[in-house]
Amino acid sequence: MIFSGSRTRAIAVSCAVGHKWNVSQLVSSVALGAFLALGSLPLAAQPAAPPLWAFGGYNLQRTNFTPRPGGLTAPHVAWRLAFETTASPASVSPPAAADLDGDGQVELIYGEGVRLVALERPFPRRRWEFSVMGLNGIVLMTPAVVDVDGDRRPEVFFAPYQSGGFSTFHRLDWRGQVVWTFQSRAYTSYASPAVADLDGDGRFEVIFADNQGHVYALDAATGRARWTYTMGGNADMNAPAVVDLDRDGKREVVIGNHGNGAIHAIDHEGRQRWVFQTGGSVYGVTVDDADGDGALEVYAADWAGAVHSLTAQGRLRWTVRTRGPVTSYNGLTVADLDRDGTKEIVAGVQDGTVLCLSPAGRTLWQFQRRGHISGSVAAGDLDRDGQNEVFAGSHNGFVYLIGPRGDLRWEHRLGGRLAYMGVTAEDLDGDGLVEVLVNNDESLFIFSRPPGR
Repeated sequence: MIFSGSRTRAIAVSCAVGHKWNVSQLVSSVALGAFLALGSLPLAAQPAAPPLWAFGGYNLQRTNFTPRPGGLTAPHVAWRLAFETTASPASVSPPAAADLDGDGQVELIYGEGVRLVALERPFPRRRWEFSVMGLNGIVLMTPAVVDVDGDRRPEVFFAPYQSGGFSTFHRLDWRGQVVWTFQSRAYTSYASPAVADLDGDGRFEVIFADNQGHVYALDAATGRARWTYTMGGNADMNAPAVVDLDRDGKREVVIGNHGNGAIHAIDHEGRQRWVFQTGGSVYGVTVDDADGDGALEVYAADWAGAVHSLTAQGRLRWTVRTRGPVTSYNGLTVADLDRDGTKEIVAGVQDGTVLCLSPAGRTLWQFQRRGHISGSVAAGDLDRDGQNEVFAGSHNGFVYLIGPRGDLRWEHRLGGRLAYMGVTAEDLDGDGLVEVLVNNDESLFIFSRPPGR
């Protein structure tokens, strides 16, 4: 996370590794035109449920895979959105993408300092802005954009990071108007909330965590707390994965903790199922059946430089040590890259490595460049060749398209320092091919099919 100016850069970098910073000073600087934030990224639908995250193949299991093809045969930047303020924390997520008004066209929703902004076609025309200036806050987290009332116009769920030591969680309607608010006990910052029907009663819950280790489940319709689970430590940078671990028809919440290194599984009523201690700060978890044996696994990476695989019951399957902290803030990437029927596990490492593991924890390949990999990577058939590729960005301003066996398809220098939280993939123009969105300190970049291809 980077700000312009040496003083704000130092503050922002400490924030990116989980330390506190003085938001009131930053909010004041926003008012003077010196601060910018970018944020957001949605996900895909769960089986036998209404669409929850109708975006780019991302889902509540945090697999970071899009089943839609792309056209990125070469590094073509279709358009670029320069941020209106003069500095940005490049550690927040790319925009959420959703059809807010049900007209079949995708909008983008992201944080820009003290505002949450919705853009519409022709991009980057602004549809609405929602200010948190009066709350002394800034928008860092990925909003969840989900239709919870069945009107085909999704709601927006997010909370600003506020200087008072807490956050005011919001549900906005598709026009950007407040439906309800909820005040958390402590602040929540980067991590995207999850929106899901946990117990199968037809009502959605909103799940998120704060920096004192409280995990909240709110009624999505009313904003009232269904339950609060306390795990201690610090979890405001951990996006929860939501999945039916034991196949009993009820969903569990799996969430990491960067304060004490624990991974917790919580049932639909807020009760502890199990806890696993990793020994390092955990910034994201992913749940999937990578080996295709019918049983789910939990995959997590930590700041001590390890990737872990657990059973659905919380028992360790394997640990792979890396050469640096693993920066998968929105979870690891799980995808069948080589189309052999089993999925690979992909993570970015601070030493500049993109690491690909088998479901058994064997290293399949490593892609190495200068500059640490800036968070979660995305996978999908991004160049429409019938194979699944990996799209990754590094903190020295480069992006890479990597083939299923670790071969470089292309690289492109954007400059600046890229966002820590990952990339977005969505069909923005309705041509059936996904675009890939990534931001640096100054701009949002949209990669698409090159002209004439």
